[in-house]
Amino acid sequence: MIISSAGCKYDEKHLIEEKKFKEVNSVKISRLENLGTLDITQLLEAIYMGFDGIFVIIKGTLKEDDFISEYNSFHRSVNEVNRILNKRGLGNQRIKLFNLNGINNMDLVESFNDFFKEIVLSGPNPINTDTQTIHNDTEYGYNFNDIPIKKLLYATYKASYNFQYRSLFKAKEKILNSRKYNENEYIYLLDSIFEAETARKCILEELKKDKLLKLEEIINLFDFSEENIIRDIFYLIEQGYIEEVLDNKLNHTNSLEFEKDSYKYRIKEIKESYSENYFKSVSIIHDNKVCCHCGLCSSICPVDCIELTTDHVYIDEGKCITCGLCYSICPRSFSIDKLQKLIKMSDSSLIYSRGLGYYKDIFSARTLKYAIKKVGQDGGIVTSLLHYLFNRNLIDAVVTIKHSKKYWKPKISIIEKVEDLYKTAGSTYVHAPILSILDKIKKYKEIAIVALPCKIKALFKGKFFPVKLPLLNHIKYKIGLFCKECFSYEKILKLFSNKFSVDIDEIVKMDINHGKFVITLESGEIFSYPLEECDLYGSDFCNYCDEFTAELADISVGSIGSKIGWSTVIIRTKKGERIFNEAIKHGIVETKRTIDKKPLQSNIEKLAEIKRDTSRPIQLNII
Repeated sequence: MIISSAGCKYDEKHLIEEKKFKEVNSVKISRLENLGTLDITQLLEAIYMGFDGIFVIIKGTLKEDDFISEYNSFHRSVNEVNRILNKRGLGNQRIKLFNLNGINNMDLVESFNDFFKEIVLSGPNPINTDTQTIHNDTEYGYNFNDIPIKKLLYATYKASYNFQYRSLFKAKEKILNSRKYNENEYIYLLDSIFEAETARKCILEELKKDKLLKLEEIINLFDFSEENIIRDIFYLIEQGYIEEVLDNKLNHTNSLEFEKDSYKYRIKEIKESYSENYFKSVSIIHDNKVCCHCGLCSSICPVDCIELTTDHVYIDEGKCITCGLCYSICPRSFSIDKLQKLIKMSDSSLIYSRGLGYYKDIFSARTLKYAIKKVGQDGGIVTSLLHYLFNRNLIDAVVTIKHSKKYWKPKISIIEKVEDLYKTAGSTYVHAPILSILDKIKKYKEIAIVALPCKIKALFKGKFFPVKLPLLNHIKYKIGLFCKECFSYEKILKLFSNKFSVDIDEIVKMDINHGKFVITLESGEIFSYPLEECDLYGSDFCNYCDEFTAELADISVGSIGSKIGWSTVIIRTKKGERIFNEAIKHGIVETKRTIDKKPLQSNIEKLAEIKRDTSRPIQLNII
């Protein structure tokens, strides 16, 4: 196939009359009146339509600024499609760009003949042969090797319409200049989005055949990771392509089986004028006053246009490329509750309860290190676990909060030395956008993070939507803290002044226990106030949080349910279980040898269910 621009004399008539390509038996020539529209989608569609190769002829002077810009755009599109086709097993020489006015350019026919030889070496487009499948790169949790080639090339062509992929591809120069992502990380992000979208198009094609499919039926159709398929189903729902349907005929006594088996999925009835749901920036979240100020959006923004403070989000609309990454990963944009349940329920080793979520075990525990006992909160478990991870060389840094010069004002910090951990011990109950620092952790290989439930949820979502983000690969351990609500620094100052009549500099310890906010003064005096009467001073966004125990962490820690001097520890993952057991084995922490876990669970369950039941639903007013 030859595509000739309107500015060239080489249209179909001229090429045939001049017999420029007499040595080629079959050449199809197309003329585009506006070659400025040539992009990745057009080129991939041509390959899907069966063309063995595409030779693009343009005419312009490389000294003209407008043409240089246009030429560079065409050149990038050609290179990108060749790269995609190479991943699909079709080789990387199927498309070539030729400028008639190029400096020192070889003759048109000579250039075409060289291109033709490359096509012969690459072989015919497999879509025109008896080939059913071809070998593909199997990355990002997707194995496309069993997908029929025609279906795969169709899905590949359709994937190029994805707005996030197109936004990121178009803005490559801006992204690399911002230095948030290097070239390899940029390619990783671009490819993982493209491959995920290709998989989603494959799923949509299967759903077109059947009116309704269960999740398990969809999983069995593909050699994709189960987590990816579950993620992609929910992403397709958010894109507006499919819908979830409850099957009322099924009646399971087990509520979890009901969750998994009673829902089926089908293509939505789509009108001709339909376009997929495009994700806007997180300004929508902030404008609706539901932002939990986790900070992840500012860390992952590819052009660094989001600035976050403790209570405000600022977006530079002039820099924003509308890629929607920030909205995708935001824990307050669209719900992932069902997604996390479906992923967790596949692990038969986990126990489930409505209050605690999924977990492996629960303990009362405390540190055995005297230095930590002196400065730690309750049982000193968080500091002890981090101490163990550092000493065993399992991490090289911790992202956490430490006290600033204004003692109770939190400072987001990266801790590199075990001795600096003691500066982070103790709770402040003041929120901070802790994930805003994650773009600074790339030099570390193994990171642990200590955070509140809303921040842990953001990390979980960032692992899946739209794909696993490169910077999150460094985070190996997540320790979550119990949280009923938190306060801004300004509001907690008012709380102490109005309810306790003390200056914040007098306070040496804060705690929440038995339904009361408890403070200990430097003098040794202890004051408490009913927690429910402190709600007026809490952060407004806490009203939308339904999670108390950081259900998506590796280990969750808090004081509720345990006696003074002990911490409640909920083990949630295999690696959380491993490091906790190793910390016990090495004499860093201890658990109560005989413990009736029912009262322990009961206290936490009660508070967790109250928080879940009283949280407000998030309803975004999107204009």
